Amino acid sequence: FFFNDTATTEIYTEQIVGSVRCVQETVIRRFHKNGLYLQFDQAKDLLKAFRLENEHILPSIPVNLDIYGKYNVAGVHKDDLDPNPVTWDPERKAYSNDWERFINPQEKLGMDDSDRAIDVSIGERLKNPQNLLELVDFALKEQFLSVCAIYEILEQLYNLESHCVLIAVDDYNWLYRPSVYPSFRYANKKELNKKIPPYHLSLCRAFMKFDGHKIKNGMKLCAASLGRFEKHVFSPEKLNFGLGYNYEVEQLELDDFRNFCTFCNQNGLWKVNSPNEFDIQRLYLMTQGNIGEAVECMVTYEY
Repeated sequence: FFFNDTATTEIYTEQIVGSVRCVQETVIRRFHKNGLYLQFDQAKDLLKAFRLENEHILPSIPVNLDIYGKYNVAGVHKDDLDPNPVTWDPERKAYSNDWERFINPQEKLGMDDSDRAIDVSIGERLKNPQNLLELVDFALKEQFLSVCAIYEILEQLYNLESHCVLIAVDDYNWLYRPSVYPSFRYANKKELNKKIPPYHLSLCRAFMKFDGHKIKNGMKLCAASLGRFEKHVFSPEKLNFGLGYNYEVEQLELDDFRNFCTFCNQNGLWKVNSPNEFDIQRLYLMTQGNIGEAVECMVTYEY
């Protein structure tokens, strides 16, 4: 499902959860072997959040060793195609790897040494994990295994039948915009403006695919947040979505608005001590059930 709204995808039932922003400015490292950029720090943040929220569930979920150990340090499955193939730009008459002509032999040796230092998968280091908690804890102790662990965990969750699984991705439209990371390697693509695209960022790649149908006992929920873009629409047809796979959140009815206000108050967004029915109806009258307007009123005005 695809939600077109300034929504925050939250999970209310006992699901496997955890959250972190995938597109933000932190230190990254390039894996020259396949051209992907590794986000070790953000992957560790996600693992920590994942562990904190699911510590009571993870010990009871065994690792399926038949599908374990297939991903490398950058999160590429051994059966996947090249994640960064060489392409031709007819407008600029240049190949996507033309930048390699400007790399001298000494720099090339440095790239090879850099790759060798991190080219190890969690499957090679942890042969027979008993459950997902053991897998998470091992990855948190190692410096370069956090990204690989995320992909291995997702592989386990996608094939899990004993628990319900919900993959929730907020700000989904940001995965289709250039990142904040500059790189001369993308100077030939004017739409990227010398910025690394999210499809070459290891952690972003884990959540870009709209593949909820592959989850055996669950679904994938994506929300597009448009509040920061003036007159900008990110609609499902831009991704060739079929009918019935998307929903646009419109003005809420009063009963739904009450639940929304309670949720905002419980999570600290609406800083009112025990809002009563009068507070909720006054806010509803001001916003007519519009979620975006309601949130703005909650954080701007004191009641």
